[in-house]
Amino acid sequence: VERPCRAPPHSPAARAFETTRKTAEALDSAPRQHIIPRGLKPANILLTEDGRAKITDFGIAKVVATEDAQRTLAIMGTPAYMSPEQVTGGQIDAASDVFSLGILLYLMLTGEKPFSGDTAAVMFKIAYPDPAPPSQVKPALGLGHDFLLLRALAKDKKKRYASAREFLDDLDDVE
Repeated sequence: VERPCRAPPHSPAARAFETTRKTAEALDSAPRQHIIPRGLKPANILLTEDGRAKITDFGIAKVVATEDAQRTLAIMGTPAYMSPEQVTGGQIDAASDVFSLGILLYLMLTGEKPFSGDTAAVMFKIAYPDPAPPSQVKPALGLGHDFLLLRALAKDKKKRYASAREFLDDLDDVE
C-alpha cells in the first residue's frame, strides 16, 4: 500500500524514509529466518532495481537456534552503527538492528551521525549519553521525527522498538 508522504516525493527526506522503510521490511523478515544481521550500515544495504532492500555481508550475523536472544562474545562490526548491547557485550536481538537503523535514518535526515568522534568516543556515546534530538540538529524536522528516532536510539532495549515491524508502524505515522 502506498502511503502519502509529507515531504516532496523526490526530496532527501522522502528518499530517506523510503530507503528506511525498505530496509526495515528486510529486517522484519530476518528473525523469521532465525537471523539477526548485527552488521547494519550503509555499505551493507543494497536497493534492487525492483525497489527491494537487500541486506548484505552477514559475516557477523547471529543465527538464532532458539527464541532466546544471543549474547555477543566479542565486539564485532562497525562501531558507528552498533547498538549499546553490542558495545557492552549484552543480549543481541531484533531491537539491536532497529538501533542501527535509527542511526542510519538520523544520518539521512540530519546529515550527521548521532554519535561521533574517534572509535572509543563513539562506543562511549552509544552506550551512555542520549543523542541530540534530530530537530535540534536540523530545525525543519518535527517532534514526530524526534519521537521516532529517540525511541529507536533508546539505550534501554525495553524503551526501544522491539522489532522492525513496530518501527515501521511509527514510521508510517511520522511520514
